[in-house]
Amino acid sequence: MAMSSTRKSWKPIVVIALSTTAVIVWALFVRWTNIGEPFLVDAWEDIEWLEPYFIGFAIQELVVAMGLLYLFSRTALFRRIVTDRRREQDRLKLTAVLIGIQLISLLYSAGLSRIVDEPVTMGLFVIIAAGLLGGWRVGAGVGLFSMLAVGWLTYSSNLDPQETLELPVYFEYYLLKNMEGITAVWAGAM
Repeated sequence: MAMSSTRKSWKPIVVIALSTTAVIVWALFVRWTNIGEPFLVDAWEDIEWLEPYFIGFAIQELVVAMGLLYLFSRTALFRRIVTDRRREQDRLKLTAVLIGIQLISLLYSAGLSRIVDEPVTMGLFVIIAAGLLGGWRVGAGVGLFSMLAVGWLTYSSNLDPQETLELPVYFEYYLLKNMEGITAVWAGAM
C-alpha cells in the first residue's frame, strides 16, 4: 500500500518536469530557428531595468490585478472556494470571473504598453492566482484565454488598415510562436 501512495506522489512532479522541459525545448526551437521574426529577440537588451517609469508601469499593472483580486476576495464565491465548500458550478464561475479580471488587466497593460512601446510585465499574476485557487484546469483556462487575447492584441496592433485578417498568420506567429502566451498556459497549469 505504501508503494502505490509513493508512486502517486511522484506523478505531479513528473508531469511538471515534462511540461517544463517541453516549454523550454519549444522556446529554444523558436529562438534558434529564428522563426519568430515579428518578435524582437534582442528586445530585452534595450530595456533599462532601473528606469523609474518602467518600474512605475510594472507596479501599476500589478496594482490593477491585485485590486481586482482583492475585490473578488470579498465575494461569497471566493469564500466557498477557499473554505472547500465548493459547488459543482463554482469552477465555471471562478473561471469566468478570473478571465474577466485578466481581460481588464490585459487591456490596462495594452494601454500602458502604447506609452512605453514594450510590454512591461507578462501578466502572469492573475493566471497564477487562478491556478492556485481553482487548480490546473482553471489556471490553464485563464492562461489559454490570456494567450489568445495577448496574441490578438499583438496581431491587431501590427496589422495595417489595408491588410486583411489572416488566421494562419495569427495562429502561427501570435499563438504558437508567442512565448509569452505559451508561458501563460504553462504557468496556469503548473
